[in-house]
Amino acid sequence: TVVDGAGRPARLADALDDHDLGRLPIASSTALHAQARARRVCELAAACALPTRHGAFRAATHANADTGGATMALVHGDPAAHTAPLVHLHSGCLLGDVLRSQLCRCREDLEAAIGAILAEGAGLLLYTKPSAMTPLACGAGQPADAAVAAGLLRRAGVTRLRLADGDPRTEAELRALGLDVIPAGLEAAA
Repeated sequence: TVVDGAGRPARLADALDDHDLGRLPIASSTALHAQARARRVCELAAACALPTRHGAFRAATHANADTGGATMALVHGDPAAHTAPLVHLHSGCLLGDVLRSQLCRCREDLEAAIGAILAEGAGLLLYTKPSAMTPLACGAGQPADAAVAAGLLRRAGVTRLRLADGDPRTEAELRALGLDVIPAGLEAAA
């Protein structure tokens, strides 16, 4: 909705012609909704300490009651202290991750992501369970909910990150949500 200086509704074309209003950025309702969702996730995610056989992590998770999807951020060290911490996206795969099926590389990819984060001393693994998946489907290639990912990253104090294994669409969505995303190979950890 566009309003004039007196707070009355105005046409977008008139607002764009106005010297002061015409310089303001325009955001779609979809972009505004995604920003609001990211803020809510940052505020409302459940969190706990999570000791694992790999080391100490903190877990913050957000479940979407509307879709049934869930995303967990496994946080190692203090990623906020790094200029651009390493972030891996991983889509859950019951057969590969849990049962170690030989039909996919999901378990190996998950282990490699955890190893890379541990080697850097800090970072995040965003583990997603998309809502549309059947329990036995491999999650590889399923897109992450960028608004939820952005909220969990901000909760960990991360606004600039190196994204490993990133889907170009997810990278673009994270950038649109105000995060500075760098492909993982371009900058060393700070």
